[in-house]
Amino acid sequence: PARLGHCRLISPAVALALGVALVCLLLAGSSSSAQVATRPPLYEPPDGTAYAGMFVRMWDSDDPRIGDTRPFAVRLQDSIDHELGGKPPAIMLVPTIWQWESGAPIPFENTLEEIRRFEAFNGGQIVPFIKWNAQTGWDVARQPYRGITAHDVAQGKLDDYIRQYARDVRAYGRPLFISPVCAEFNGEWPTCSPNGNAALTLADFIGAWRRTVDLFRAEGVTNVAWVWNPITQEATLNGGDFPPFYPGDDYVDWAGLDMYDSEAPLALEPAYQFAVAHGKPFFLGEWGIGSGALAPPQERAWLEGMFDVFETHPKIKAVVYYNYKQQWEQETPVHMAEHVYLYDGQVNYHPNLGEGDSRLLADGGAGFRSTFAQRVANPRYLATIVSGVGATASPTLSPSVTRPPTQTATATPQPTPASRPTATSTPRPAPTSTPMVPTPTPTTPPAFGAAADVAQWLEVLEETSAITQDDEVAWDAQPGEWYRVVLVEDGWALGYADGESSDVLVWIKLDERVLFVELPAE
Repeated sequence: PARLGHCRLISPAVALALGVALVCLLLAGSSSSAQVATRPPLYEPPDGTAYAGMFVRMWDSDDPRIGDTRPFAVRLQDSIDHELGGKPPAIMLVPTIWQWESGAPIPFENTLEEIRRFEAFNGGQIVPFIKWNAQTGWDVARQPYRGITAHDVAQGKLDDYIRQYARDVRAYGRPLFISPVCAEFNGEWPTCSPNGNAALTLADFIGAWRRTVDLFRAEGVTNVAWVWNPITQEATLNGGDFPPFYPGDDYVDWAGLDMYDSEAPLALEPAYQFAVAHGKPFFLGEWGIGSGALAPPQERAWLEGMFDVFETHPKIKAVVYYNYKQQWEQETPVHMAEHVYLYDGQVNYHPNLGEGDSRLLADGGAGFRSTFAQRVANPRYLATIVSGVGATASPTLSPSVTRPPTQTATATPQPTPASRPTATSTPRPAPTSTPMVPTPTPTTPPAFGAAADVAQWLEVLEETSAITQDDEVAWDAQPGEWYRVVLVEDGWALGYADGESSDVLVWIKLDERVLFVELPAE
């Protein structure tokens, strides 16, 4: 997404003009707003509540330029503990595309592999938000772009691919938010927007969106909420550039925006009013600091301002923070010599230059993490999705949970496991229907996540098999090793080996060979 640029804070004159602009905005969408959607938006929570979501990089890397070499499970848990107030995210952003650089199709199974990385958190209740961009390869900015476009989709050239993707999504069966074809379509993307490709038209984008949704419906898909979100840019401030891209009320569940701190918090007002006028809950698909327009104290004030806007706009019902460092490939040794290093050198950031770095931990001492955690702890920010259509009752808030290993800059390491033998293909035995109580613990292990101030562990007393989630023996767990528990289910514990460099989660049988232990959370 194109989010970097000069600071464009709203001046008093522009703020005054917003009122006039909103009239034009609503008139621009009046023909569509007269339509009545065939159903209320899927997964909409009550007014005054919002799903708190996040994007955390899902791939692992040992390249220090990326800013964080810790495994995904550790990074996500760290965000839960120190940025989300102990609550897991209700939504996780999962960006994906339709084709590899070679032109080979990317199936839903590929996306599902990403989803499985966070399924162990919060009992599998985190709902994916898939930004599913119709493009060939990730580097669409490289010219000339010769991959698939919205025109190809609208003309039916990708129908077989869409149908198969829809069947796989239907088989998945769980709730999904999907932004199809192209997010931030009012930007300059050559894949979908006439702003970035003179060969494309508005009709191409709208036709591609509608065709995709229609094909999903034809395949019987009922578990997808369709999310339509432009990007904030100069023309968006007066509401003039994004309404023409609207595919119609019957093709959109949620309407929203992506925006960053190059704009003042109230810059979302035109898009918010557009969503309200069309009877749609507002979905902030990406938001964050890091444009380079503000100094750290100003960025913290901007975060506060965004939460103020959320809490005075009852139709803002999903906010997904983009907790990621962009443009990391451009880092140089000279620049990195000025970085702050945390977590035993595994994390680094530049203390005074946030351009491209939206991570909350890159705060230069300004307190981004504590500010965010304090505000998102408000009960209005939900950690679980409301099931079904048109919710009317207040949802039950899930308790704060602790998940795979947490690290802090001053953390004291637990005992390090021994080296592992090569895994074999022996399948994991079927779990028992009644949990077995590990000796010498006198009672069944407590419900996982029941307390936010404790962490749950297994200590290995006698050698036992550690089984992967693909039902293969990963290694033999040795006496004295520790495993951070993620899930307890039918006499088995899913855990992460403390001290391992990978993020492999394994099942270990709860029997006399292990001891279930609760320790104070770090």
